[in-house]
Order: sequence, then structure tokens, then C-alpha cells
Amino acid sequence: MRKAILTLTTLLLTSWAMAQNNIIKLPAPSKTGGMPLMEALSKRATNRTMDGEKSLSQQQLSDLLWAAWGINREDGRRTAPSALNRQEIDLYLVGRKAAYLYDAKEHSLKLVAEGDHRSEVSSQDFAKNGDWIVIFAADYDKMG
Repeated sequence: MRKAILTLTTLLLTSWAMAQNNIIKLPAPSKTGGMPLMEALSKRATNRTMDGEKSLSQQQLSDLLWAAWGINREDGRRTAPSALNRQEIDLYLVGRKAAYLYDAKEHSLKLVAEGDHRSEVSSQDFAKNGDWIVIFAADYDKMG
């Protein structure tokens, strides 16, 4: 009987853990510090050399997603503008283990597909080795 209860408890905890993996809650973005804008722009360059062993930390990913399409005001408006505030953009992240949709309201990632789909979304060899591919997708139905 104890073995059956232990097995059932393990299965329930495993199911719960798997369900929790469908959503990744990101840490709060760091909104202070960093390099001054003009210095960052002067140092901006394209680098097609990706180290397949390196990964962004969750904090770095959080900051990047918030800067790209996060909510920065109480009324739900974003860090990046959209025409007539239609907010028609969705951000997808495709990584080594799964693909996610960025939910700006919850500042989280929602699982959309398991597995490595980087080669399916990019024909560029260097991108297939990177940690994440970020896709900006416009949903024109949101534009009315």
C-alpha cells in the first residue's frame, strides 16, 4: 500500500512539474543601469559567430524580451511603438529544447512546441547554433 501511494504521489508530482514547464515565469526585468544609448549604438555590430555552448541567463532573456516588446506603462502600452497602439506583434522564441510565445502581460514564456525547431525557422547556418531565435510575427487581425 505504501508503495502504491508513493508511486501515485510521484506521478502526481511529475505531472504537476510537467504542467509547470509549459509556462516559464521570467524574473522582473532590470530597468536601470547598462550602457548609455549612444555608446550602445556606436558599438552595435553584426556577429555571425555563435557559440552553441553559451546560453543567455533568464535575467538576460527577461531584459531582452521586455526591451523588445514588454509592457512599460500602467495602461498596457509597450516599450516599442505600434501603429495606433494596435499591438499586433507577437514574439516567439525558438530554442534548443522548445519554442515559446512571449506573454508580455504575465512576463512569461508559454510553450508552443517541444523540441529543437531552429533549423525549421532559419535557413542561416549560424542562427541554427545560437541559443535563441527571436521571431517578430505581425497578426494583422489585431489591426482591425
